[in-house]
Amino acid sequence: MGSANCSCKKDQITEGIIVDTDSRKPKSGFRVVIHKIKDYSPLHPIRVLCALTEEGIVILDENGFKCTFYTSYYQPGKKSISVSDSPDQFTDKAIGNEITFNEEASFARNLQWILDNQSIKRDLYVSFQLLQRNDAQPNDTEMSVDEIVRMSVQSNASVSSFPRNSTSARNSVSKNRLIGWVLFKLNTQKNKIMDGRFTAKFLKPPLVRPPFPAGTALTPTNIKIEFSIN
Repeated sequence: MGSANCSCKKDQITEGIIVDTDSRKPKSGFRVVIHKIKDYSPLHPIRVLCALTEEGIVILDENGFKCTFYTSYYQPGKKSISVSDSPDQFTDKAIGNEITFNEEASFARNLQWILDNQSIKRDLYVSFQLLQRNDAQPNDTEMSVDEIVRMSVQSNASVSSFPRNSTSARNSVSKNRLIGWVLFKLNTQKNKIMDGRFTAKFLKPPLVRPPFPAGTALTPTNIKIEFSIN
C-alpha cells in the first residue's frame, strides 16, 4: 500500500532504486504524470494540484523552487482551459465519468538521496488536491489556493499559488474549493522510492498534514485519480 489511510489500487509497480555516482550532488529527477480523474462529474471547472513533500514540508528542487505543479482546468460542458487561458490550448478531456489530463512534471530532485541523508526520519509523499473553481459569487465554503495549502503544509513552506512562469495565473482572482485530497507515500519499507502506475481514492476535506495523529479519521470519497511516478 503506497498511501496513508487511503484506498489505493496498484495497477503495476516496479520498485526502482535511484543511483547517483556522486551523493554530494544529486542529479536524478522525479517525474509525476496525472492521467485521469475517475467517477466524478463536476459542475464547475476543476484542476489538480500536485506537490512532493517530506511529511508536511514541500520539497525544493536543486534550484530552490518548490516541487509543485497544477494541471490545466477542465471546464464541464466546454473544452478545457489551460492555466494561461490560451484558446489554442483548449482540449477535450471528458469521456463518460472519466476526465483525462495526461499532464506531467519532472522535478530536479533526487528523492532517494533525501531518504539516505535524513538526520530525522520522515516519510516522503506525492500529494494531490482536487480543486474546484467556482465562477459564481464566492461563499463561505470556498477557499483560495493559498488557504488550502496552508491547511496541509507548514506556514514557512507554503506552495506557490500558481506555477512561477504563468503571469495570467498569478493575476487570477478565482476562488477554489477543495473537493478531495490524496497523500501517497513514496518510500517503501526498505526505504526505496516507489515507481509505477497507481489509482487512489481522494479523501474528504479537511486536509490533514502528516504524520497523522493516532485515531485520525480519514473518510474516502468515490472519486479516484490515476497517476504514474518514476
